[in-house]
Amino acid sequence: MALKKISEIYKDGKKTYLVFAQNGRIYSMVGKTHICLRRMYGRVALGEQKPLFITWKELEQLNHLLKYWENERDNWSAFSEGGSLRWMGGSTCYSYWPPKKPPITLGSCSRLLGTTFCWKGKDKTINHAKPRIFKEGIIETGEIWHVGEKVGNPKGEMTAKLFCIAEDLKVKLTRHAADLTREIKDSNIIRENVKYPEGEYYIQIEPGEEEFLRQIFSLKADSAGLVSAELPEVDIEESFGDID
Repeated sequence: MALKKISEIYKDGKKTYLVFAQNGRIYSMVGKTHICLRRMYGRVALGEQKPLFITWKELEQLNHLLKYWENERDNWSAFSEGGSLRWMGGSTCYSYWPPKKPPITLGSCSRLLGTTFCWKGKDKTINHAKPRIFKEGIIETGEIWHVGEKVGNPKGEMTAKLFCIAEDLKVKLTRHAADLTREIKDSNIIRENVKYPEGEYYIQIEPGEEEFLRQIFSLKADSAGLVSAELPEVDIEESFGDID
């Protein structure tokens, strides 16, 4: 699906950001030195996803990592739950995803029908004794294993890989998502001539959105004519009305 430019942002009469989307769920504000990813819709259980800024160099590194994720994720296990809001009368369905195989539905839980299944195991984070260099600027820091479950391997199965890009862009790759998190503890930090507000930023990339980020990176040359500016406080969600 081709990118669609949905907005331009100006400050003091100078163009500072271009806003692109590929569908009605995720979009990117493209600036001179960085991009800012924002999601309009995501999984309800995740709560609010906050806009995440990424420099052009970090985006190039992230795209290498997402290509790896795209090729490898079906080789990983997953223990998932999903469905409607059970506290409102809906139900949650529990599924086990063996490597390279379709999911096995194990049971459900609902207020109306009761519980037929629930997880018994737990997630265990295993940090590498020595961080592994995945690629220049990308460090693999650890893995997450799901252990003690009554399905699959009782000794545990790997469900996530953990990485760090640059100083503080944390990436968790699972079979169903790439979680990107960045925490800024010092509001005086300046990257690429732009000061970023203190706080924690998080967004989830879903399977199929890797191409969106590759296309965004192809706009790097177009960003050269923009004027560097702070992250804008704007709300452009209504612009999604005509995006298919």
